[in-house]
Amino acid sequence: MKKISELLRGVSVVEDPYTPNSKVYGITCDSRKVKNGYMFFVTDGNRKFIAESIKNGAKYIVTDDKEYIGNYLVVENIRIAMARISANYYDNPQENLKFICLVGTNGKTSTAHIIDELLSLNYKTTLIGTIGATIGDKDYPIDMTTPDPEILYEILKLSVDEGVDYVIYENSAHSIALQKTYGIVNDIGVFTNISQDHLDFFKDFSVYANTKTNYFNAKNMKKCVVNGDDEFGKTIIKNNSNRCISYGIDEPNEVFAIKIDMQKRMNFVCNVFDDILYIDTSLYGRMNVYNIMAAITVARLCGVECGTIETLLSCIKPIPGRFNIVNENPRIIIDFAHTPDGLKNVLSEARKLTNGRLIVVFGCGGNRDRLKRPIMGKIASSLSDVVILTNDNPRYEDPIDIIGEITAGVDKSKMLAVPDRSEAIRYAISLAKPGDTVCICGKGCENYIDVMGEKILYNDFETCKKFLSGRK
Repeated sequence: MKKISELLRGVSVVEDPYTPNSKVYGITCDSRKVKNGYMFFVTDGNRKFIAESIKNGAKYIVTDDKEYIGNYLVVENIRIAMARISANYYDNPQENLKFICLVGTNGKTSTAHIIDELLSLNYKTTLIGTIGATIGDKDYPIDMTTPDPEILYEILKLSVDEGVDYVIYENSAHSIALQKTYGIVNDIGVFTNISQDHLDFFKDFSVYANTKTNYFNAKNMKKCVVNGDDEFGKTIIKNNSNRCISYGIDEPNEVFAIKIDMQKRMNFVCNVFDDILYIDTSLYGRMNVYNIMAAITVARLCGVECGTIETLLSCIKPIPGRFNIVNENPRIIIDFAHTPDGLKNVLSEARKLTNGRLIVVFGCGGNRDRLKRPIMGKIASSLSDVVILTNDNPRYEDPIDIIGEITAGVDKSKMLAVPDRSEAIRYAISLAKPGDTVCICGKGCENYIDVMGEKILYNDFETCKKFLSGRK
């Protein structure tokens, strides 16, 4: 519980009809979570639920719509107000934590998990991202890569209570655009890469790219660890030369990898600040060389010794849903890849491991970037021998229509359409012979399929396990 005057510290208010000592018993932007005495944030997406929130007990309505002057608490910017009020409600926990922020299209989750592993012996950490939130060894489910401010700051408050040193979190493009982390100054910001995604929201690729690159500035972070091989990374480095550390393989970079060897395990030599590390790890693929270099750079900046880094990487477990090999012969790989660049990376690495045919099973999410569908179809067709198109998270679209848009880029002689995802995986496994590889892409470790607003229990790992057992 907080007084409304306490919550409004640092908030630009246009009109406040409530008395300063009014007591607020909770904050949310989800009308379904409202209880008596709650404050309800009105955004473009939930405006139609104001009446429902009041019915459920909302006492304070916060909006930046000037039409509501005289009735509700009106602020200059609802997104900034949400972040400020959430921080105030949870006693500004961000002031007692250090932050490591991951920004990019692909690689955020893997890099965040590797950083978390490398800091584990020296520090207590909180990890927030696509797979969920973990404080120490306790898991907290979240349904967004970067949670809304009222959830984010609750996690940060719990982190302070648990004595956490570093919060490692993925900051999505949506989060940056919606200013979910407004007011948080990151000790280290990591940039992985940019490729096409989320054009359903941003409409234009340049807007999407600029949202990410412009986030790297002195207001948001003290130091930057940037992929110097990425064209957008080069722009960030140019604009932040005094605060940036570059890593890469192809270009001259301050942290770089040589002698990369990929067999059953991956080995390479990493030069970081003129220290030489010999990396031997079960994490596989060129994309993981980049992820590991970024994580090593962060770990060294946090004071982790080189020997500790080498040891931890040698025994690190696969990141859930990221290039997970669940069967050896035929090889079955499960990966979260759901963007053109992500799919290309996974299939390119899978091809290197494959003596026989490469079979890919994938679909595209509904009510998301439609332009990437034929592009992903073309990538799958060019790198695979068999392309099985199936369901992903159709949301409010017809799965058949989504598959139809993917097929525009696919060589039809290689293609089958099997809308039922379980059946598609069963069929792919039945096709696979010794020496073949089956790549199942798009969902990773997700435990549901999103259909018409309902999340139906489903998991690629469990599906593979069932059909591999039947095959044996």
